[in-house]
Amino acid sequence: MNTEAPRVATWLAERFLTSPRRESLIGDLVEQYREGRSATWYWGQVLRAIVVSITEELAAHKLLALRAVAVGMIATYLLQIGPIVWVGVPAEDWVIRRVVNCEATGGGFWCQFWVNQFSFELVVYVACALTGWIVARLHRPHGVAAVCVFTVAFLLWRFVETAFFSQHPPPDAMSVSFTTVYVVDVVAEGGRALAILIGGLAGARHEHVLVPVERRAS
Repeated sequence: MNTEAPRVATWLAERFLTSPRRESLIGDLVEQYREGRSATWYWGQVLRAIVVSITEELAAHKLLALRAVAVGMIATYLLQIGPIVWVGVPAEDWVIRRVVNCEATGGGFWCQFWVNQFSFELVVYVACALTGWIVARLHRPHGVAAVCVFTVAFLLWRFVETAFFSQHPPPDAMSVSFTTVYVVDVVAEGGRALAILIGGLAGARHEHVLVPVERRAS
């Protein structure tokens, strides 16, 4: 018989479920898992409950959802034209001068990609986390739902933008296939979205009082 529910799934439920019945729902799922349900079933129930919970909260607070997207986009823009440029560009230049110069070594696309990931893109991830934190803090006690809807809007915007520029590259762009560029960008944007969620969870960490699973299921 199963004794401990999947920890990651339970952790996600504790932080993303926004329903007033959150604790009792998690307790019921844990109890059913201990009675013989599979880990796949448990994961499926948790993910479905999270989607339903956040969707219901956003449907009940439509203005909040729109404001969360607007605040997140404005914060992203201000950080992009300010701190990201001020810190990220010098960081990338430093890596090129002190660590590896892709043009001088003939490293090509992948060399430039990793140089960017460990310099400019790190600054972008920090900025994304800060954006998530701002969205969550300005939309309490609905910070988790606000961050989630902004993250979805952010991903849609970035993927549409990526698809457009991949089909219409600038004249000086590297000769790299569309598939490569799109896959790489999907990974990068996924990292940015994850950073937004992490920052948002940090900003909303006091919205729910967590109760140990063992106590809920007893």
